[in-house]
Amino acid sequence: MSLINRLEHCLRVAVRCCLPALLLAGCDQAAAQTDAATAEALMRMSGMWRQFESIGPKLHSALVDRLARANPRASAAETGRVTRAVDTAYAPEHLQQLAIAALARDLQGPMVPALQSWFDSETGRLLTQLAAATVLDGRDVSDAVQRGTNLLQTMPAPRRALLTELVATLQAARTLAVVTIDMAVGMQVGLAGAAPGGRPRTPHEMRAGLDQAREPLLQAGAALALAAYADSYASASEGQLQQYLAFLQSPAGRHFVELIPRTLDDTFMQAAEELGGGLATARAPA
Repeated sequence: MSLINRLEHCLRVAVRCCLPALLLAGCDQAAAQTDAATAEALMRMSGMWRQFESIGPKLHSALVDRLARANPRASAAETGRVTRAVDTAYAPEHLQQLAIAALARDLQGPMVPALQSWFDSETGRLLTQLAAATVLDGRDVSDAVQRGTNLLQTMPAPRRALLTELVATLQAARTLAVVTIDMAVGMQVGLAGAAPGGRPRTPHEMRAGLDQAREPLLQAGAALALAAYADSYASASEGQLQQYLAFLQSPAGRHFVELIPRTLDDTFMQAAEELGGGLATARAPA
């Protein structure tokens, strides 16, 4: 099985769990700092806060399945040791605190009023709610992507062009690739923690090995992101989407979207590091 096929599940989980951030995704870095309370407030306003609630349970479920297939004879105690470490490192409240620290480190204080104004506006609140609903209402991501694909097939050209421009402006496919690889790293750390003996690779070594799949993930992610936009924003008017694009192209909007992928990357890689450390500490005796 090819590497890109092995990452397909992580790609779809990433779409489902991280859609609010995917819809506010960029790629560059900014250097600044603000306080944790401001960072947390913006995470809550933008929809990022609640997306972390589903990451841990998804990784737990996927890891249990992979462990069962990789080692059908694994004891319940061994499986429990690994999943407990996952539940600790990827606990929603822990991921939220890691993300606050990462965002606060780079968020520029002078941009905050404009960001708060957007997220508190009627259109900002509506689009945030639409994105969050896709993640929180239990809809299957495959169904959502299929609905979006169907909508794109009959969508008027101007609206499709607008959605395509949003995907390009946000570089959502790049953020989706980053999150997918980071989640795959978490999976590999968990599997390595269940393997006997030897020095397991570090999360950063694992990510380097997965980077060969980045370009195919970018291609697959672009199509998934466009379909996700079409489904999530099906009830939004073109005028509202134009307002969203104008915000994203403003100085404050550009700054905020530049921070999203780095915040997610730092958060998930830190969790993977902590998972590896937790598994090493709790490793069952041979």
